Amino acid sequence: MNLNMQVGGSVKLLRQTIADETADGMALDIGGMRKISGKFSMGLSVKNLGPKMKFIEEKYSLPLSITTGAAYSVIGVFNLALDISYEPVDKKKTISLGTEFMPMGFLALRAGYLFQAVDTIYNSNGNLPNNKISGSNGFGGGLGIKVFGYNLDYAIVPYSDIGITQRISFNMKI
Repeated sequence: MNLNMQVGGSVKLLRQTIADETADGMALDIGGMRKISGKFSMGLSVKNLGPKMKFIEEKYSLPLSITTGAAYSVIGVFNLALDISYEPVDKKKTISLGTEFMPMGFLALRAGYLFQAVDTIYNSNGNLPNNKISGSNGFGGGLGIKVFGYNLDYAIVPYSDIGITQRISFNMKI
């Protein structure tokens, strides 16, 4: 495989519980990234590929998400990134802008802004869209730690009606 290209994936086992009712399922995430030049990279991911889940008697689709993005290394320790995501089930589009600062080789500090996109720059009545900070728009942040091929990431991000969420992930190179 070309060293300028990375491909990965994950299998997720899902469980949703409300009161005494439970729904189980599974999903697949796949993605790839290619280094275009020494400072510029592009990527594509598809998340939540899988069958519908059944909760009580109702089946529902997983929140499928298709994302493309680009990153630019301004200087060795400072990166800028842009992601554009589309969720076909909910017909939702989002744009994320972010930055990563790596003051030490093992530590990354991250900050970003997420906002809803519209089909065009203007909404249906010709006005600019309202992208004020809300539960699904706004600033997020986090940090990452890399030690001996192991990565631990922590993020705080806005998430729709749920509000502010926290995510922790752990991965390793094999």
